[in-house]
Amino acid sequence: MAPVGSLFYRAHFVIPTVSEAARAKHTRARPAVSMTHFLDTGLAIIVRGHATVVTPQDAHFAELEQLQREVSGQSVREWGDGEGVYLRVSADMMFTYAREPDKYPG
Repeated sequence: MAPVGSLFYRAHFVIPTVSEAARAKHTRARPAVSMTHFLDTGLAIIVRGHATVVTPQDAHFAELEQLQREVSGQSVREWGDGEGVYLRVSADMMFTYAREPDKYPG
């Protein structure tokens, strides 16, 4: 898989994309996912779980759009062909790695 940006919203990682992207199509067919979120080069959060596609009809879509705009200045509705969507990852397992643990207090 190629690198992507992600948001952390209500205890879920959320990946902004469009409905016609291969990643969204694969998620619909096979919702089991693994992802790693990096912060700089010193912190990694590894997640294994399942993902669901959040469409504009979902109750949380507007909140995700607002967060996406605040973080990146863009809306998924402005991206390429297809409908803007988000992939919401629900973790079954989560692991962390910190090169300097004292730098990232929990």
